[in-house]
Amino acid sequence: MKFVRAFLIVILIKAILIFPSALASKGEFFDFNGVWEGHIKGFHAPLLRNERTHVFKTRLWVKGDEVQVFYHKDQKWNEVKAGAFRIFKHKSNALIYAINSGTDQDGVWVETWSFSVTKKDKNSLLVYWYSVINNVDAPLEEDYSRIATGASGVFRKIKS
Repeated sequence: MKFVRAFLIVILIKAILIFPSALASKGEFFDFNGVWEGHIKGFHAPLLRNERTHVFKTRLWVKGDEVQVFYHKDQKWNEVKAGAFRIFKHKSNALIYAINSGTDQDGVWVETWSFSVTKKDKNSLLVYWYSVINNVDAPLEEDYSRIATGASGVFRKIKS
C-alpha cells in the first residue's frame, strides 16, 4: 500500500510540474500579438477576379485588440485602411477585417477586406485573404462593378 501511495504522489507531483508548462504553450499558441509577415498568392475560383499571377507581400501588426495591415510596394510598407481594421479572436483562430466606403470618379464604392487566420504553430499563421468591392453606381455589365478577389499563404512571426 505504501508503494501505491508513493507512486500516486510522484505522479501527482509530475502532473503539477508539467501542467503549467502545457498551459503556457497553449497560451503562446493562442497568442496573436506581434508582427506577422508573408506572401499571399492570388487564386481563381468561380465569381472571383482571376488573381492567380499576383503575389502580395503583406504584414499584420497585432497588439491586443489593435490591428494594422500593410502591403509592400515600391520598396516600402504602406498601411491599408488606416484605423479601420478590427480583430476577433477565438483560441487558435482569428478574423481580421475592415469594411469602408467612399466615392471616386465612378461614384459610390463599398469595400470589405478580411483575413481569416489560424495558427500553424506558435510562429506561423495560415492566412486566407479575400476582398469584395461593390461599385454601387457602376452598371452591372461593367467588370469592375462587383469584384471579389482571394489569396492565401503562410505568414511568419518576425517580431513579438
